[in-house]
Amino acid sequence: MSSIELSVLEAQQYIHELIAQKQPLEQILDAIADWVGSMLPRGLVSIMELHPTTHTLRLIPSNRFPDHFCWSMPIRTSREEVLGSFSVYYRAPVTPMAGAQRHLKQGAALAALAILRHREVEEHRTLSVWHRTLFDDHPYGVYTFDLDGHFQSCNKALERITGYSAASLHNLHFNLFIEPYYHSQTQAAFNKARNGETTTYETMGTHASGAPYYLEITNFPVTIEGEIVGVYGLCRDITDRKHQEAKIAYQASHDLLTGLLNEPSFQEKLYETVVTRGRSGAVAALYLDLDGFKPINDEMGHHAGNQVLKTTAGRLKDLTAPDMIVARLVGDEFGILIPGYRSRNDVIQLAEQILERLAQPIDVAGQMIHISTSIGIASISSSLEEPCELLQFADIAREQAKRQGKNTWQWYDCQNAERSFNSVNLRHELHIALKESQFELYYQPLVDAVTGRICSVEALVRWRHPVRGLVSPGDFIPLAEQTGQIIPLGLWVLEQACIEIADLNTQRERALCVAVNISSLQFIRDGFLDDVRQVLAKTGLSPELLELEVTESVLLKGVGSVIDLMTTLKTLGVRVALDDFGTGFSSLSYLRDLPSHKVKLDRSFVEKIRTDRRIAAIVQSVITMAHQMGMVVVAEGIETQEQREDLARRHCDILQGYLFARPMPLAELKKLPDFLPGAQRY
Repeated sequence: MSSIELSVLEAQQYIHELIAQKQPLEQILDAIADWVGSMLPRGLVSIMELHPTTHTLRLIPSNRFPDHFCWSMPIRTSREEVLGSFSVYYRAPVTPMAGAQRHLKQGAALAALAILRHREVEEHRTLSVWHRTLFDDHPYGVYTFDLDGHFQSCNKALERITGYSAASLHNLHFNLFIEPYYHSQTQAAFNKARNGETTTYETMGTHASGAPYYLEITNFPVTIEGEIVGVYGLCRDITDRKHQEAKIAYQASHDLLTGLLNEPSFQEKLYETVVTRGRSGAVAALYLDLDGFKPINDEMGHHAGNQVLKTTAGRLKDLTAPDMIVARLVGDEFGILIPGYRSRNDVIQLAEQILERLAQPIDVAGQMIHISTSIGIASISSSLEEPCELLQFADIAREQAKRQGKNTWQWYDCQNAERSFNSVNLRHELHIALKESQFELYYQPLVDAVTGRICSVEALVRWRHPVRGLVSPGDFIPLAEQTGQIIPLGLWVLEQACIEIADLNTQRERALCVAVNISSLQFIRDGFLDDVRQVLAKTGLSPELLELEVTESVLLKGVGSVIDLMTTLKTLGVRVALDDFGTGFSSLSYLRDLPSHKVKLDRSFVEKIRTDRRIAAIVQSVITMAHQMGMVVVAEGIETQEQREDLARRHCDILQGYLFARPMPLAELKKLPDFLPGAQRY
């Protein structure tokens, strides 16, 4: 081998070493150019790299671009991707010989290798920078474990979360920084990651200060060439979130005024206790209702009422054993669950102690307030079919105690179970119906007395029981009013009617007004006005298209507050109609004082208007006076053409009854014509 050939081989070896050492691309390509140039003494070698993105050529090195004749060859990969060009320049035209062409190809091949290796190095470097940035700057704690669970590295965020430096964590097992109770759980989660599974879990760590804190952790395996070599992890401090969740859970399960359990939580505890102990278990429930509480609220203000409730709650907690459950059910009513008692006398003794303790005066801002309570007691018996009936039986006994003169207790008499079975069951089923949306709305049109054109509709609730079928409103409405379930039921009717009529009106040229019956309990209840505002805002129904129908019973609690509420509703745009006028303790002064725009004559007047002259005179008088006061008059219960014609002659404005249409589902209402002839029936 000649010295020239040896020199060429050494130069080629040098180029491979430069590539292996990942030297700068310019240096490597310059060496390739020198190497090829040494084999082509009269030529000047030039290499141009093609930029992969801009597709422009860049001369490397930059001083090898003379204005001479040249041979040129593309630099290609094995996949024919063009990486650049390899050229040899001469001062005069020269025909490339086979050897020169071979040298040119060798140079281009080496240049391709150098450029590809350079790209790989750059890509790897970029990925490394991205990875390091993600590791170092991630807001979560990032760390690596070996397969034994020892820390290998971590970022600044983990140091901040744990309070430990990376150096102090290195090579220590993670459970050294976990609360002992959570060791096995945390180890099990790590084992899953070590075995190839990604897992996310919550645990509790121990801060460098010694304080415990909550962590959310995600661990996943680090796999290299099919082999798991470690575990990678991310964590974040969720202590604030856990505290907030605990606060929300407490608020959801407790009465915030008294700190006692609320009614839903009490029902859950009752269910669990009855199911666990069975029907033969010694379980008793006490239902307490404070006597004379409302006047305290009305006369002294809610702050005084709240103080009474808090004091009562504290006294009940003091009197009950740790295993007993005390709750504020609603308003001034409390419940006590006794999960196990030795004898009936033990329960009676507790009831007597409660009566005595709650009768003691309560100091509210220097004023002594006296209050008593009525207590109903019920225990598990053979008549109990559902756990919730235990509290219902206690409630029935409480009502008996009220009728006995209050400030006493009554134990539910099982011999009366059969007699009240249907009522209790219906009450329970009503509770379920509210939760399971078993109610639906029917609508009955109100028509112009002369033209028969539909003016508005009245929303009427129907209960489609899964077993009983349609339950008569006469059966469940009085029960709902008695139990207070009329409040959520009435709110549902109000909202659903607004939703359905708002949707119906989008399909009509002329919008319909909807009338909704409001129980007196709901109407005079604190917060009713806010309920109306929220429903209108939620459903998008215009206030002018909503009419609330109330009976004269709303006046039992006083006229002044009712007038104020009606006035506020009128300002809002919502109209109030006086329903069933003439059936209660009607007074003409109500027509004068109440800001009602409409009065509805009860059907009992309509039935006798053609047979009883006195009834006819009363009807005519009411119509005349109402018109003088700018009010609209509606007659209910129109069933014959004669009744329609008679009331039209008396200038009654609007008629409602089976003569025009029976109550019907929304789908049927949509099919009705705008005008309803009296002969047509639905």
